[in-house]
Amino acid sequence: MIKKITIKNKITQHEFDFSDQAWEKMDKLLDDAKEPKKTIIPFFNLRNTLIMIGLFLVVISALLITVDGTQHTAHGLMQADIENIVVDNSNPIVNKNIDDFDNEETEIIQNIKKSKAITKEENIVSVVENEDTKQAIKNHSPRIQIKDNSSIVSRQPSTISRLEKTYIFTDRPMYKPGESIWFSVFVRDALTNEASTMSKIVYVEWLLPNGNVDKKLTLLVKNGVAKGDIQLKDGVNGGLYKLRAYTNWQRNSEDEGTNGFTKEITIQKAVLPNLRMELNFAREAYGANDEVIANLELKSMEDAPLRDYEFKYQVNLDGNAYANSTGKTDAIGRAKVKFNLPKTLTTNDGLLNVVITYNGQNESISRNVPIVLNDVDLQFLPESGQILANATNKIAFKAMNEFGKPADITGEIRNSQNELITTFTSYHQGMGAVVFENKIGETYTAKITKPQGINRIYELPKAVSNGFAIRILEQNETHLKIQIETGERKDLKL
Repeated sequence: MIKKITIKNKITQHEFDFSDQAWEKMDKLLDDAKEPKKTIIPFFNLRNTLIMIGLFLVVISALLITVDGTQHTAHGLMQADIENIVVDNSNPIVNKNIDDFDNEETEIIQNIKKSKAITKEENIVSVVENEDTKQAIKNHSPRIQIKDNSSIVSRQPSTISRLEKTYIFTDRPMYKPGESIWFSVFVRDALTNEASTMSKIVYVEWLLPNGNVDKKLTLLVKNGVAKGDIQLKDGVNGGLYKLRAYTNWQRNSEDEGTNGFTKEITIQKAVLPNLRMELNFAREAYGANDEVIANLELKSMEDAPLRDYEFKYQVNLDGNAYANSTGKTDAIGRAKVKFNLPKTLTTNDGLLNVVITYNGQNESISRNVPIVLNDVDLQFLPESGQILANATNKIAFKAMNEFGKPADITGEIRNSQNELITTFTSYHQGMGAVVFENKIGETYTAKITKPQGINRIYELPKAVSNGFAIRILEQNETHLKIQIETGERKDLKL
């Protein structure tokens, strides 16, 4: 038996005196200190409690956001009052909402990509091989009709089309048979002119001259731009064709001019001429009963004049044949084509066409006859800016027709007593000048005598009574001769 060594024994050996009860308490305390205490941490302490509260708040916030988003979407649809979506094709009316419309457009794009219908540019869909894709495009809602007036502007039929606008840009306005028409379609926001984000696809139609749709392309829109091309057949007939581009949002409007963009394209077979021909009128304007003179010059491609060569010409007025005759060039390949306009002239649509047969082929040249009716803009421009009374004044003038083009004229100036003062004639592009002395207190008017049939009276600017008019009469390297005029007596120093 091993003797237990206690503090009591040790202290006894050192001659300390304690009671037996004190030694027992001391031994018990020392025995408890040798074995470590096991601390039990409770679960519901401060740290765990804070963590649980935080998790609870996160879950509650997520639930509130989900519920609020669902209620907001439902409220938006109820406020828009969208009851039906009508499909404008052979299919019956089906019920769809706006989300279905956008999803259907996205589905079409995915089907297009799967059908391998995208060309090198990855956004041109010209041929759709997949039958499912064809049917999807056919059934794609081309027109949305919204019943009742919605309080949301973006959902109203009268404004949907105006949210987007399209524009077609081609590489040139005229093409020959067999060529390719390359074009770009720009889809823009109607309010900001920035790239539209509403439509993902745009439709392009190729219309024949009779208005029938010959081809229809479905193009992908990237950053507001879609690109495509149309290949013309070698035997296509010439004429005025059209390209029309629109999105589904634009087709939702019945208003004319808001459901897409249309551009005219001219298809014409080019024939190189075998002759060099020039046809110019002697004057810039003709009226009723005037003799029209046109100068014709014919040369070969080697710049040799066609001497003593016969030609035919025809005059059309308002689309109807008016006169026709023949002529012959002189020794230098020139000739004058002359004809008289009718005494009663009601149209300014005149055309002169000259035809010549050369090496078995008909060559022609045409020009519009510059006919002026009772609509000439005649302006008088005093040389010094003002007309000076009791002095000789030089006044320039300029005449233009109703289209803003120069008109050659002849006229006369009369005073208030209808007395003839002088006449005037334009000498280049409807411009000229007239010189006469203006009397103080007198008024002057002008009347055009050629072209005939112009009954309008033109008033000249009123003269001023004070001032000076300086005019250069002669000028050389050493001398300058000037003339100074005034309508009143005044001292003048030079």
